[in-house]
Amino acid sequence: MDTLFLVPDFRFGNKAVVNPKIPANHAAVDRSLISPENDAKMYSAVMTALEAIRDKNPRCRFVFWCFAGREEDNRFAGKYFENGVYRHPTWNLSDAEERLGSQVISLRPLIEHPHGRSFRIDDSQHPSFLGHELLRRLIADPDIDLPTTISDIVSTSTQVVVRATVPTVITGHSHWLTRLDETVSRRLVRLEGPVDIVDPKTLFTEPPGRGTRVVYVSGLQRVLRPDPLRRATTETVDELRRLGAQGADVRIVPWENKVSVSPAPTRVGQPALWSAAPEFAPIPPIAGWTAGVAPFTVEDFDLEHDQMPTVPAPTGDVPFREGARLRPIPTTHGIEKLLRAVGFDVSHEPFLDPAP
Repeated sequence: MDTLFLVPDFRFGNKAVVNPKIPANHAAVDRSLISPENDAKMYSAVMTALEAIRDKNPRCRFVFWCFAGREEDNRFAGKYFENGVYRHPTWNLSDAEERLGSQVISLRPLIEHPHGRSFRIDDSQHPSFLGHELLRRLIADPDIDLPTTISDIVSTSTQVVVRATVPTVITGHSHWLTRLDETVSRRLVRLEGPVDIVDPKTLFTEPPGRGTRVVYVSGLQRVLRPDPLRRATTETVDELRRLGAQGADVRIVPWENKVSVSPAPTRVGQPALWSAAPEFAPIPPIAGWTAGVAPFTVEDFDLEHDQMPTVPAPTGDVPFREGARLRPIPTTHGIEKLLRAVGFDVSHEPFLDPAP
């Protein structure tokens, strides 16, 4: 039957190199087992399996989505070049595509396109809205002209453009910040005007000037027990209060509070969290100093679906189940909504050609 095979990362299930009894559908990556030797074993095993699939089904087409994305990121970072030629020590896209032959849909044009990185939203190679559109078209017609299709998707899509009219720094410990940084790096979001993404340590050791707007996006999922949560919150608020006393316009955005412990993202976070960290409840006055932000809600389409909170509702004074890993990652829409809430001018505009 007609099949479009999106080949996953070669390291998926790498525990198999030390335990042959690992189930065939095991997909986790054990970081402790990442080594040149184990990578070579995984690459050989996967390519052998793919060749068997190819030989069994001549109507199967292969797309090395993760592989192409990682190679593109390596090239962007200047890794694995020698005398101006890219060559990874273990695996290279051109070798894998050549090995499977005519049944491969080559993603070389995507790597070579100046906006190719915009087709993925993070280092894990999840597709962006551009990537989803490209995959949709490949499913509809695997024989499309890829260079023309890629250029058409870019030219008919828009970029989120965020403008600041006053000096502004965006900071915090939230996964929201991580995703913002990734989308800016991949040109899905463009920051214009006097606005920077700043590490909190730098912000607190090198305070911004008077009148600078400081947008702090809280990352409360990092602390799992009430006492450390209270302590970490108090220390952070003390630092933010100090910046406010020095003339900065400080605004706390409780992104994690809104979504981390609520099974329904359309609802605000559970009061049990606020009892452990009352300073980050729906922004009350803090010792005579008020940190404020325009009201905003978090809805399903503001979060990646595979990052939706799954932990049980908290009970008593324990806001998080100990050991839970909560990562409320925003979609591009979730980033845009929060930036609007804190006063940025946000618009959708054509992609700019990258600087030479």
